[in-house]
Amino acid sequence: MSILSLPPQKQLTTMLGHPAAENPIDRMFDAVYAHHGLHWQFWKCDLPTQDLLPTAIAGVRALGFAGACITVPYKMASIRKRPDARGGGRRGCRLDRRAHRRIRRTA
Repeated sequence: MSILSLPPQKQLTTMLGHPAAENPIDRMFDAVYAHHGLHWQFWKCDLPTQDLLPTAIAGVRALGFAGACITVPYKMASIRKRPDARGGGRRGCRLDRRAHRRIRRTA
């Protein structure tokens, strides 16, 4: 009897915002990940109200996502809630340090 080998679990990244369905960002990120040979996937998560943002961010952290993008105007609300945030909203996507090192090494 042969044992089937399962592929490794994908590392996930996400976009939090509204509306999310028509945003093509997932195709862009998935293409970048494929180009660099990363077993990653980008998910769009629609948040109909800004009130859900703290819970969504906590979920992203709890589930171990490698990074997240937050769309405008939710991005500005998330920056205002973080006293250590710098840059005035210029950062569009944040990956954890391990992910960033891996992309830099493969580029």
